[in-house]
Amino acid sequence: MKICILTEYLSYIGGGERVYCIWANLLAEKLGHDVTIASFEKAQTTFYELSPMVKVESLRLRSYKYYAFPLKRRIQMFMNVRKDLDCLNSYLEEKEFDVIIGVATNISLLLSLVKCEGIKVGTEHTEYHGAAFYLRPFRRFLYPKLDYVTVLTHADKILFEAFCPKVVIMPNPLSITVEKKAELKSCKLVTIGSLSPQKDQETMISIVEKVFVKYPEWSLDIWGAGRLKLHLEKIISKKELTEKVKLCGSTNNVKEVLSGASIFLLTSKIEGFGLVLIEAMACGVPCVSFANPGPADIIKNSINGFLVQKENVSEFIDKVCLLIENDLERRKMGDRAFNSVEKYRESNVTKQWELLLNDICSIKEHNHE
Repeated sequence: MKICILTEYLSYIGGGERVYCIWANLLAEKLGHDVTIASFEKAQTTFYELSPMVKVESLRLRSYKYYAFPLKRRIQMFMNVRKDLDCLNSYLEEKEFDVIIGVATNISLLLSLVKCEGIKVGTEHTEYHGAAFYLRPFRRFLYPKLDYVTVLTHADKILFEAFCPKVVIMPNPLSITVEKKAELKSCKLVTIGSLSPQKDQETMISIVEKVFVKYPEWSLDIWGAGRLKLHLEKIISKKELTEKVKLCGSTNNVKEVLSGASIFLLTSKIEGFGLVLIEAMACGVPCVSFANPGPADIIKNSINGFLVQKENVSEFIDKVCLLIENDLERRKMGDRAFNSVEKYRESNVTKQWELLLNDICSIKEHNHE
């Protein structure tokens, strides 16, 4: 089948972008489909590795600079709906894709308005209540126009089924292969994620500040890029933590980063899934996370990780300290985490995509009868 993965930005460094690059590689290499990533952005290169079998095309509708200015981005998005639709309709009519996959809420909404012969699949990359507030009302009216909507968790499936005809759970795929689990001998806490309000590294810095009073030999590495870098640098400096908390920048090798960690932290305000969680668990690293819907679907509390009630900073500190103090518990939890991520491995997620595409094939055959 000819498949188009439609995205707003190509060169942005983030979890959603990493996931759709993995999708493209799986659909092209493992399932043998003709895959094109069509980006609204002018750039035609991605930070994340793409198979040479995946084509990349630019619709040249966006400038990357708008990503750094959310208000400009929103204004531009609403002002340009007609222009975007005209361009998309022309492009999709010319290319004659069998399946068009819209990446995230805003592009999925736009896709719902497109007139084309292909099957339209919207995708959600955050939890139900995590989408931008100005987009949420439109989902109820426009998502029923899509043929399918994929979500990340069972909780979201129930919510979307109230107004969407076909909702499919499609977890983010675990793309790393771990030959040897992390030794958990270092005094290092690690997190990976965009430096954004959603990921809330500011709260994490406040948490480790308290932890380091009791355990001064430990440190925190924060991996990721984003517009809050300068703000976080100021906070780290003000708290006199420059020797203990490092902003390490972006990485394309999460396995190497995680193999040197002993505990993984996630303090997101909103987390639709948590790809970095399953990657840390696949490396045998125990995780402590606030109980957003995504992490709550992945972690079995006190078994393969710790889930902490949102905003309960004192409990979060207690769980981190427990893992630091108890070397045996840290190792046992890391082992259980390692053994609990099988269903997220690429091979299993590929099978789920194959089932969805087979269903799409049957619909297309029925429509042609």
